[in-house]
Amino acid sequence: MSVSLESLELDQLSVSERLGLIEKIWSSLSDVPPESLLSPAQRTEIERRIEQYRNDPNVGLPWDEVKSRLEARRG
Repeated sequence: MSVSLESLELDQLSVSERLGLIEKIWSSLSDVPPESLLSPAQRTEIERRIEQYRNDPNVGLPWDEVKSRLEARRG
C-alpha cells in the first residue's frame, strides 16, 4: 500500500490541522531511540570517527572553521 496525502485523506485537512499533525508526528519521534535512526554503516562510520578522535584529538577542524569554509563556498 502506498501512503500519500490523498490515500490518508490528509489533503482534506486545513493548513492549521496539517501543522498540528506535523507537530504530533515530530513529537512522537522523541520516543524513538536515536541509535535506531542510524543504519549499521552510519553507526560504524561514527564509531570509526570517534576512535580516530580519541587516538588524535587534533584531527579534524573546529566547527567554526568548517562553518566558515562552507559559507565561503556559497559565495
